[in-house]
Amino acid sequence: MRISYDPEARAAYVSLLGAIKDGSSVRQVGPIDLPGGDGQIVVDLDKDGHILGFEILNADLALSPEVIAKASNPGE
Repeated sequence: MRISYDPEARAAYVSLLGAIKDGSSVRQVGPIDLPGGDGQIVVDLDKDGHILGFEILNADLALSPEVIAKASNPGE
């Protein structure tokens, strides 16, 4: 599992498989609103309906500072 965070977009991505190959995500579910309006989640699924990962929008509100600090930056 890998978590990346883009501070400019205020978005995090949790990949359950590490790197996801181009074209693997064929369906998205969401956005799902988090309680209190503190972000949204979009789930990526493969052709068999397996969860590949999920994007967290407004991640700076939805995740703890400790999680964001440990996340990699997608530009790295």
